[in-house]
Amino acid sequence: MNSWESRSRTVSPLIATAVSNALSGTPETSTSSELDNKLTATAPPTESVHTRNLQTLLREEGPNATVLAGYKLSKFGHHPILEALASCPDHIDLLHRFRRVEPMLHRGNRTHFELVHNGVDITHIATNNSHIDPAESLFVCGAQVGMLERIGCIGVKATLFSGINIWPREQQTTSLMSHLAPRTKRFEWFLRWDSAPVGHQNPIDGIVSNRVRELVRTNPARKWTLADMAMELHISERTLQRRLRDAGSRFSSLVIEARLDDVVSMLLRTNLSIGVIAHLSGFYDHAHLSHCMKTLRGKTPTAIRRIPEEEVAVIRRALDR
Repeated sequence: MNSWESRSRTVSPLIATAVSNALSGTPETSTSSELDNKLTATAPPTESVHTRNLQTLLREEGPNATVLAGYKLSKFGHHPILEALASCPDHIDLLHRFRRVEPMLHRGNRTHFELVHNGVDITHIATNNSHIDPAESLFVCGAQVGMLERIGCIGVKATLFSGINIWPREQQTTSLMSHLAPRTKRFEWFLRWDSAPVGHQNPIDGIVSNRVRELVRTNPARKWTLADMAMELHISERTLQRRLRDAGSRFSSLVIEARLDDVVSMLLRTNLSIGVIAHLSGFYDHAHLSHCMKTLRGKTPTAIRRIPEEEVAVIRRALDR
């Protein structure tokens, strides 16, 4: 990506506003008319402005304020994206959805999740020969803590790979700032909790559910059967059926959801007719697709294509990851 493209890429106003709210009153923000104007403009701010804002928050207010900005956004924010995350029945589904919208929260790190007992290990890995910006990772960490609490996880804690506490703030025994490497290719933290929502999935069952979605997305028009999927996953039909049942999932529902994800992707990234998109995504025709999407997503394909351009740009980035 050349420098012009990097400067012209934008971030969601939802995220920019959360950071600018946390920054209000700091000396640099109040004296920088360029920053103020771009943050309050109607158009989404560019990534360079947003990055500068996050770095200012970390430098002027400290790591706790950076984590808290993400936390407040997820825990108390009211936005369709946040409400979709908050509707997750458990942490497994939350992490799956969070992975898809996380590109709205930072500039392009690859994220690796590893589920463990009562927790998850998370790594941000720099892309395109760049370095991790600690401010971005701390903001994302705060957003994850806030959303985990929002869906019902109790006693959520976050620590750096080195063992230094990030959240709760009152449990910090040493300066978090002194443990942040300014230029690194990886940024790792651990999330742990005392208890998760009732009926939460076994990590293995949740992983199987996600693999079903991923495989359907590779060929949504295929007439997927339980036997086909079991063969692809190298497990028996009975085992697949049991794991999906334990995860609270139905095979047919996962197939439809994955196909709808593919539909949304093509609606936003191509000019293909809805009828053609329906065929390519495994739906019988335009009418069948419209009915299914309206029932499950609350919008018709035509309505999806009417999403404002600035929101489309953000969603495209999420779909491209």
